[in-house]
Amino acid sequence: MPTSRVFVQHYQISQTSSVKTGPRPYLIACTVHGVKFTSATHLKTFTRAQEEWHRDLGQMRRLATLATHDVKAIQFPLTYTLQKAESVEIHALKANSKTGGDKFLSQLYQEAEADRKTKKQNKFSQLYRYLSLLNLEPNNTAGGYRNHMVPIVVDASKTVISMPPLTNCHETRLAVSTTDVLIEVTGMNLSVCKQFAETVIAWLLEHACGKLSSEPPNGDGSVTQINTDQTTQTVKVCVPPNCLVVRPIRVVDSESTSNLCSIFPSRLDLVDPKFNTVR
Repeated sequence: MPTSRVFVQHYQISQTSSVKTGPRPYLIACTVHGVKFTSATHLKTFTRAQEEWHRDLGQMRRLATLATHDVKAIQFPLTYTLQKAESVEIHALKANSKTGGDKFLSQLYQEAEADRKTKKQNKFSQLYRYLSLLNLEPNNTAGGYRNHMVPIVVDASKTVISMPPLTNCHETRLAVSTTDVLIEVTGMNLSVCKQFAETVIAWLLEHACGKLSSEPPNGDGSVTQINTDQTTQTVKVCVPPNCLVVRPIRVVDSESTSNLCSIFPSRLDLVDPKFNTVR
């Protein structure tokens, strides 16, 4: 069987300067193509892995947060910005409908308070302590949440696809049929964000690496043409079975797109031999 590989090729996210003053000053992202979930159970295994990464790598979401989306449900380009909760509307994961950002914060606070009182603690439990990043603290509800500033990632259709470190959106959730995944990591520093993203890619490579296309008739794994997104570009790459295609995403300053904030993966990323990266 051919060795599993990651193929790296070239979307864009505009980042406003306001995020630097918020709880998640850094963002990296990439798209991964060729993913294959074989069943609902397989997808749940990936979901459970994400929960473990949030606990360990993300230090209970306080250091970094991962969001995964179905690329086909997103309209690029994306914008990463900081807004007042009252101006944000999101259909959060596991929610029945859209809700205002201030109402969503209130619901989270109430859940954390109920948990704190049940455990008879003075502070929120480890499960909810990341809420302090948004100044959601016990007995700190004066004035409500309308003016709380929250980080959001918005697509070109104005859909809020994530509100780090709180939730992803319902519209872009992964399904068993998902083959193209947007990995979005926000955090306190770039290095932990990159480590988080590489951990996700390594898991997908080992556990959810499908065939992008069948082998050509000569069986030598030669050049196969694949469409790596739903926009315009068709990219020619050598694609043996058991591989993933990773597209770097440029995160740029919204006021000057020539000012690069981050790009992942760069040539300094995915260099571990386990990725067997082809560039």
